[in-house]
Amino acid sequence: MSRMDLSKIQDIVKRFFGHGVCPHQLACTLMNPLRQQIPSFEALFQRLSLHESSRVLEVRSGPGYFSVQAARGIPEGYLLLIDIQREVVAKAKNWIKKAGVKNFSCIQSDANNLPLANGTFGVVFLVAVLGEVMDRQSCLRELFRVLYAHGLLSITEQLGDPDFIPLLEVRILAEKAGFEFEQIYGKNKNYTANFRKPDKKTLEQARQGPGDGQIWNKNPNVSLRR
Repeated sequence: MSRMDLSKIQDIVKRFFGHGVCPHQLACTLMNPLRQQIPSFEALFQRLSLHESSRVLEVRSGPGYFSVQAARGIPEGYLLLIDIQREVVAKAKNWIKKAGVKNFSCIQSDANNLPLANGTFGVVFLVAVLGEVMDRQSCLRELFRVLYAHGLLSITEQLGDPDFIPLLEVRILAEKAGFEFEQIYGKNKNYTANFRKPDKKTLEQARQGPGDGQIWNKNPNVSLRR
């Protein structure tokens, strides 16, 4: 092994155990089945209040640990996964396709500058992600923008995450971005905090689909920002 190879490996390991995004070379560790215990798939998706036709955005999905179950829970809806690392997006796409799921798309994107139209989703969720984002306030403003009126933002923080954010800080950030606090599940270092985008239009208008005059069909492509 050359000194360059050894240095590269040391850098990957250092980033893995430190703060920030999990390096794509070790993304397989995010598929550890023990993650289901905090919380379980069932508990997480109950907290998201998904229905069959939900339009869902999963932010920094990683290789797709929660994605297969999320997509299966919305058979008439649509799931979009975004991740900042191109290699991780490819892993997620491959994993979900192997599971036989079709109502999804994956794109590489920075959560601070989403290539999506206003009012595109009814649910946005993040699991052990927000602490990795450099500009959290900017990220939450973007998520506010892509949610339609009365849309749900769900932020889960987990035990053992080096980028864990306390509930009080999450609530301050979300409310500053315009969200209204709705409910908390769990406690201490294993919780899910749900927020709503306030209704500025009627619920009926929100249910009709995304803003900017764009219309979803039954199996839509990703609605991009103009």
